[in-house]
Amino acid sequence: MFKDNGDMKPFASKVWLASPTMHGEEQKYVNRAFELNWITTAGENVNEVERITAEYIGVNQAVALSAGTAALHLAMKLAGEELYGKPKVGEGTLAGHKVFCSDVTFDATVNPVVYEGGEPVFIDTEYETWNMDPEALKKAFEIYPEVKLVVLVNLYGTPAKLDEIKAICDAHGAILIEDAAESMGATYKGKKTGTYGRHAIVSFNGNKIITGSSGGALLTDSKETADKVRKWSTQAREAAPWYQHEELGYNYRMSNIIAGWAPIAYAGIMSSGVAYTLQIVGQKHVSSLVACMLMSLESAFALVSGWLILGQAMSSREIFGCALVFAAITLAQLPEEILGLKKR
Repeated sequence: MFKDNGDMKPFASKVWLASPTMHGEEQKYVNRAFELNWITTAGENVNEVERITAEYIGVNQAVALSAGTAALHLAMKLAGEELYGKPKVGEGTLAGHKVFCSDVTFDATVNPVVYEGGEPVFIDTEYETWNMDPEALKKAFEIYPEVKLVVLVNLYGTPAKLDEIKAICDAHGAILIEDAAESMGATYKGKKTGTYGRHAIVSFNGNKIITGSSGGALLTDSKETADKVRKWSTQAREAAPWYQHEELGYNYRMSNIIAGWAPIAYAGIMSSGVAYTLQIVGQKHVSSLVACMLMSLESAFALVSGWLILGQAMSSREIFGCALVFAAITLAQLPEEILGLKKR
């Protein structure tokens, strides 16, 4: 996968994958949850997370949950029930069934398969995006034609070849679940990630694009599906004046306190203001040259994708040189009032 010409050397200091950005304004929404005494897994902050997430990504429904992993678990459970029906008590919905999974990913993509009793079958990675290889997926279906569920990840925020993979899944009558935990805001052929699978998830963990310290969301176009997930995530309690439970449930709902970050965080990624973007980058201690390349969320993903792809054939010195040229071109196009901003 890597082409090492002997010129690749480790960085002198550690390069962090990501660090959270907080602006201070989030605190007032957290405080409001306390003031209203809505500190449980319900309230206006939770509602706002769901509304803005669905609107930004372009789906009908988003369900705010405690983690992206929780969202993936319930996505697996949904797919398993749709494919194989309700399981026996004590068994998962995927018991005895294979599931095709990305082989280069954090294990949270795969763990929920096992939660539901499924057997992960890992699909090889392709060279260009470091994601699931469509050709390897075709071969896997030849070997295991009975498989009806595929879960892929958009690694490091770089979209997989989603249209090709979805077409292969459709040809085999398989459900596609999209793990977009790291790719909030990324687009593939003009369409945001998180909209290609039957079900999809995003994460709000501390190292993701936007964060509330934890949390995630399940994405779907079906209100019926969203309501089912909301029920499962609150211990599957029935609509009765007493505690009545007729199916397995989980304590997976997002807290109204954790949800307090949403209005400010989304304002940042939805804002076209250059100054706001530079403020975010400044808080992450990134150089002003790199800051100029992060003029929008899509630009950030393009930079990361380009670094990963070019890094397979270029030395770190060559990559840095390209980055400097790109930054210089970008600087030349910025208005004077932006260039005149004082360092934070």
